[in-house]
Amino acid sequence: IETMRRVGHLLAGGEKLKDHSLEIFSRQSRAEFYHIALAWLASQRLSSVEFAQLVQEHGTESASHLRLEKVVRDQLLRNGATQERAAGAAELFSVLRVFHNRTGDLKAETLVARLEFLLNDYTVREFLRLNWYEGVWYYNREAYQRLMEWLFVLTVFHLTEKSASKDMLASEVERGFEILQKLLELSEEAEYDLQRLEELIAEEAPRNIT
Repeated sequence: IETMRRVGHLLAGGEKLKDHSLEIFSRQSRAEFYHIALAWLASQRLSSVEFAQLVQEHGTESASHLRLEKVVRDQLLRNGATQERAAGAAELFSVLRVFHNRTGDLKAETLVARLEFLLNDYTVREFLRLNWYEGVWYYNREAYQRLMEWLFVLTVFHLTEKSASKDMLASEVERGFEILQKLLELSEEAEYDLQRLEELIAEEAPRNIT
Protein backbone atom coordinates (compact mmCIF):
# COMPACT_ATOMS: atom_id res chain seq x y z
CA ILE A 1 0.00 0.00 0.00
CA GLU A 2 2.86 2.37 0.84
CA THR A 3 4.46 1.67 -2.55
CA MET A 4 1.16 2.39 -4.30
CA ARG A 5 0.86 5.64 -2.32
CA ARG A 6 4.33 6.72 -3.43
CA VAL A 7 3.61 5.86 -7.05
CA GLY A 8 0.33 7.78 -6.81
CA HIS A 9 2.27 10.79 -5.51
CA LEU A 10 4.68 10.39 -8.41
CA LEU A 11 1.89 10.30 -10.99
CA ALA A 12 0.14 13.26 -9.41
CA GLY A 13 3.13 15.44 -10.19
CA GLY A 14 4.89 15.12 -6.88
CA GLU A 15 8.17 14.65 -8.75
CA LYS A 16 9.61 16.37 -11.79
CA LEU A 17 8.71 13.90 -14.50
CA LYS A 18 8.24 14.60 -18.17
CA ASP A 19 4.75 14.13 -19.57
CA HIS A 20 5.78 11.31 -21.90
CA SER A 21 6.78 9.12 -18.94
CA LEU A 22 3.39 9.63 -17.31
CA GLU A 23 1.55 8.74 -20.53
CA ILE A 24 2.51 5.08 -20.06
CA PHE A 25 0.44 5.02 -16.88
CA SER A 26 -2.49 6.99 -18.32
CA ARG A 27 -2.91 4.42 -21.12
CA GLN A 28 -3.80 1.70 -18.62
CA SER A 29 -7.35 1.01 -17.50
CA ARG A 30 -7.48 2.26 -13.89
CA ALA A 31 -9.16 -0.86 -12.47
CA GLU A 32 -6.86 -3.15 -14.43
CA PHE A 33 -3.81 -1.17 -13.39
CA TYR A 34 -4.55 -1.32 -9.66
CA HIS A 35 -5.55 -4.97 -9.60
CA ILE A 36 -2.48 -6.13 -11.52
CA ALA A 37 -0.16 -3.81 -9.61
CA LEU A 38 -1.41 -4.85 -6.17
CA ALA A 39 -1.29 -8.54 -7.06
CA TRP A 40 2.26 -8.18 -8.38
CA LEU A 41 3.38 -6.30 -5.26
CA ALA A 42 1.85 -9.05 -3.12
CA SER A 43 3.72 -11.71 -5.09
CA GLN A 44 6.94 -9.77 -4.56
CA ARG A 45 6.53 -10.12 -0.79
CA LEU A 46 6.40 -13.91 -0.82
CA SER A 47 9.80 -14.14 0.83
CA SER A 48 8.41 -12.52 3.98
CA VAL A 49 8.09 -14.41 7.27
CA GLU A 50 4.35 -15.05 6.78
CA PHE A 51 5.00 -16.94 3.53
CA ALA A 52 8.36 -18.52 4.44
CA GLN A 53 6.92 -22.04 4.52
CA LEU A 54 5.09 -21.54 1.23
CA VAL A 55 8.26 -20.35 -0.48
CA GLN A 56 10.26 -23.20 1.02
CA GLU A 57 7.79 -25.72 -0.39
CA HIS A 58 7.17 -24.15 -3.79
CA GLY A 59 10.03 -21.72 -4.47
CA THR A 60 9.48 -18.61 -6.60
CA GLU A 61 6.41 -20.23 -8.15
CA SER A 62 4.61 -19.93 -4.81
CA ALA A 63 2.50 -17.04 -6.13
CA SER A 64 0.63 -19.54 -8.29
CA HIS A 65 -0.48 -21.36 -5.14
CA LEU A 66 -2.19 -18.20 -3.96
CA ARG A 67 -4.15 -18.16 -7.25
CA LEU A 68 -3.50 -14.46 -7.72
CA GLU A 69 -4.34 -14.71 -11.43
CA LYS A 70 -7.84 -15.83 -10.43
CA VAL A 71 -8.09 -12.95 -7.96
CA VAL A 72 -7.18 -10.45 -10.69
CA ARG A 73 -9.67 -11.95 -13.15
CA ASP A 74 -12.55 -12.25 -10.68
CA GLN A 75 -12.12 -8.75 -9.28
CA LEU A 76 -12.10 -7.20 -12.75
CA LEU A 77 -15.25 -9.14 -13.67
CA ARG A 78 -16.91 -7.75 -10.54
CA ASN A 79 -15.90 -4.28 -11.69
CA GLY A 80 -17.66 -4.75 -15.03
CA ALA A 81 -14.80 -5.92 -17.26
CA THR A 82 -15.61 -8.30 -20.11
CA GLN A 83 -14.54 -11.94 -19.86
CA GLU A 84 -11.93 -11.33 -22.57
CA ARG A 85 -10.43 -8.28 -20.87
CA ALA A 86 -10.40 -9.89 -17.43
CA ALA A 87 -8.76 -13.05 -18.80
CA GLY A 88 -6.21 -10.92 -20.66
CA ALA A 89 -5.31 -9.05 -17.47
CA ALA A 90 -4.90 -12.32 -15.56
CA GLU A 91 -2.65 -13.64 -18.32
CA LEU A 92 -0.58 -10.45 -18.24
CA PHE A 93 -0.15 -10.80 -14.48
CA SER A 94 1.05 -14.39 -14.86
CA VAL A 95 3.68 -13.14 -17.34
CA LEU A 96 4.78 -10.29 -15.08
CA ARG A 97 5.19 -12.76 -12.25
CA VAL A 98 7.83 -14.51 -14.39
CA PHE A 99 9.80 -11.29 -14.07
CA HIS A 100 9.80 -11.71 -10.28
CA ASN A 101 12.68 -9.74 -8.69
CA ARG A 102 14.13 -8.81 -12.08
CA THR A 103 13.10 -5.16 -12.28
CA GLY A 104 15.02 -2.05 -11.39
CA ASP A 105 18.52 -2.78 -12.70
CA LEU A 106 19.02 -0.63 -15.78
CA LYS A 107 22.60 -1.65 -16.59
CA ALA A 108 22.92 -2.78 -20.20
CA GLU A 109 24.45 -6.18 -19.51
CA THR A 110 21.86 -7.18 -16.91
CA LEU A 111 19.04 -5.76 -19.01
CA VAL A 112 20.00 -7.95 -21.97
CA ALA A 113 20.25 -11.02 -19.73
CA ARG A 114 16.83 -10.33 -18.22
CA LEU A 115 15.20 -9.84 -21.61
CA GLU A 116 16.81 -13.01 -22.97
CA PHE A 117 15.41 -14.88 -19.99
CA LEU A 118 12.00 -13.32 -20.47
CA LEU A 119 11.71 -13.86 -24.23
CA ASN A 120 12.65 -17.52 -23.86
CA ASP A 121 10.11 -18.26 -21.15
CA TYR A 122 7.19 -20.44 -22.28
CA THR A 123 4.56 -18.31 -20.52
CA VAL A 124 5.91 -15.14 -22.12
CA ARG A 125 6.03 -16.75 -25.55
CA GLU A 126 2.39 -17.71 -25.23
CA PHE A 127 1.53 -14.14 -24.27
CA LEU A 128 3.42 -12.85 -27.33
CA ARG A 129 1.29 -15.19 -29.52
CA LEU A 130 4.29 -16.75 -31.21
CA ASN A 131 3.59 -18.24 -34.62
CA TRP A 132 6.02 -20.53 -36.48
CA TYR A 133 6.01 -19.83 -40.22
CA GLU A 134 8.59 -20.95 -42.78
CA GLY A 135 11.36 -21.37 -40.24
CA VAL A 136 10.73 -18.12 -38.35
CA TRP A 137 9.07 -17.42 -34.99
CA TYR A 138 6.84 -14.38 -35.41
CA TYR A 139 5.45 -12.49 -32.41
CA ASN A 140 2.56 -10.11 -31.85
CA ARG A 141 4.03 -6.61 -31.70
CA GLU A 142 1.09 -5.13 -29.78
CA ALA A 143 1.49 -7.79 -27.07
CA TYR A 144 5.22 -7.05 -26.92
CA GLN A 145 4.54 -3.33 -26.51
CA ARG A 146 2.04 -3.97 -23.73
CA LEU A 147 4.53 -6.20 -21.95
CA MET A 148 7.38 -3.69 -22.27
CA GLU A 149 5.18 -0.85 -20.99
CA TRP A 150 4.19 -2.91 -17.96
CA LEU A 151 7.81 -3.80 -17.26
CA PHE A 152 8.48 -0.06 -17.26
CA VAL A 153 5.61 0.36 -14.76
CA LEU A 154 7.06 -2.33 -12.49
CA THR A 155 10.50 -0.76 -12.77
CA VAL A 156 8.96 2.52 -11.56
CA PHE A 157 7.52 0.64 -8.56
CA HIS A 158 10.95 -0.77 -7.78
CA LEU A 159 12.68 2.58 -8.20
CA THR A 160 10.07 4.28 -6.01
CA GLU A 161 10.93 1.89 -3.19
CA LYS A 162 14.72 2.16 -3.42
CA SER A 163 15.56 5.69 -4.69
CA ALA A 164 17.30 7.82 -2.09
CA SER A 165 16.04 11.19 -3.34
CA LYS A 166 13.24 12.68 -5.40
CA ASP A 167 15.66 14.03 -8.00
CA MET A 168 17.31 10.61 -8.35
CA LEU A 169 13.90 8.97 -8.73
CA ALA A 170 12.86 11.37 -11.50
CA SER A 171 16.17 10.86 -13.29
CA GLU A 172 15.99 7.06 -13.10
CA VAL A 173 12.37 6.96 -14.25
CA GLU A 174 13.28 9.10 -17.26
CA ARG A 175 16.15 6.75 -18.03
CA GLY A 176 13.79 3.79 -17.81
CA PHE A 177 11.42 5.50 -20.24
CA GLU A 178 14.26 6.09 -22.72
CA ILE A 179 15.12 2.39 -22.56
CA LEU A 180 11.46 1.51 -23.14
CA GLN A 181 11.35 3.72 -26.23
CA LYS A 182 14.49 2.10 -27.62
CA LEU A 183 13.09 -1.40 -27.05
CA LEU A 184 9.93 -0.43 -28.93
CA GLU A 185 12.00 1.00 -31.79
CA LEU A 186 13.93 -2.27 -32.03
CA SER A 187 10.62 -4.12 -32.23
CA GLU A 188 9.65 -1.98 -35.22
CA GLU A 189 12.96 -2.83 -36.87
CA ALA A 190 12.60 -6.55 -36.14
CA GLU A 191 9.32 -6.70 -38.10
CA TYR A 192 7.68 -9.39 -35.93
CA ASP A 193 10.73 -11.74 -36.12
CA LEU A 194 11.56 -12.83 -32.54
CA GLN A 195 15.09 -14.03 -33.29
CA ARG A 196 15.86 -10.77 -35.06
CA LEU A 197 14.50 -8.84 -32.07
CA GLU A 198 16.74 -10.77 -29.67
CA GLU A 199 19.75 -10.11 -31.92
CA LEU A 200 18.97 -6.39 -32.11
CA ILE A 201 18.63 -6.12 -28.33
CA ALA A 202 21.97 -7.89 -27.85
CA GLU A 203 23.65 -5.66 -30.45
CA GLU A 204 22.15 -2.33 -29.40
CA ALA A 205 22.13 -2.60 -25.62
CA PRO A 206 25.84 -1.96 -25.03
CA ARG A 207 25.78 1.09 -27.32
CA ASN A 208 22.38 2.69 -26.95
CA ILE A 209 20.57 1.11 -23.97
CA THR A 210 22.88 2.32 -21.23
